[in-house]
Amino acid sequence: MARSYNTNNMLVSLTLDLAQHLRDHGYAVRWHATGDVDPPTTGPLSSARGEITLVPSFPANPALIVGLRDENTRADNVVVPALALCLPDAPKRKAIAGLGHREWEWLREVHVDALAVDEFQHRELADLLHDWFESEANKPLPISDYGADSSTPTPLEPVRVDVSAVTRNEQIHEVEAIRYQIRAMAVLSYYE
Repeated sequence: MARSYNTNNMLVSLTLDLAQHLRDHGYAVRWHATGDVDPPTTGPLSSARGEITLVPSFPANPALIVGLRDENTRADNVVVPALALCLPDAPKRKAIAGLGHREWEWLREVHVDALAVDEFQHRELADLLHDWFESEANKPLPISDYGADSSTPTPLEPVRVDVSAVTRNEQIHEVEAIRYQIRAMAVLSYYE
C-alpha cells in the first residue's frame, strides 16, 4: 500500500510552506536548484528584507558556501543566508488510532539547518524558525500528495507539531559564511 505521508510528499510540502513563511516575513526566496527567486509577499522584490537561499542540503566543502553573490559566484555556490530542510529518519509508529481503527499515529522528525550572515540575522532567523514551528499550540503544517499529479497535488490532513527546538551556534574560528549556524528540529505527528 502506498503511503500518502511519504518522504517526498512531506519534504516538498514542508519546504514550500517554509518558503512561504519566509516570504510572508519580507524575504525573497532563491531556489538553489533552479536559481529562481520568489519575491516577498509583502511588497516588491526591491523592498525585500533580504534573500534567503533554500538548498536541498549543504555541500560538504565549506568553500562552496559564500557570503555574497557577485560576478565570481558559481552556480554551485550556496549564498548565505541559506536553509536546508531534511527528514533524517523514517517515520516511527506511536499508537493505534483507537479500538477498531486501522490507522496509526506516526511521528516524524524534521530538521532545518541554517546559516546566517551576521549576529542580527542569526537571531532573526532563529525566531522565524521558532515561529514557523510554534506560532500556535499543536501547529498544523500543510501536506499535499504529489504522487498522482504534481501540478495539482491533493491536500492531505495537516501534520501537527508535537515538540520543537531551535538552537543557535556561533563558530568563532570558522570562515564568515559558516560562522552563524542555526539548527531547528520538530517532531511532527499524523494519522495514516
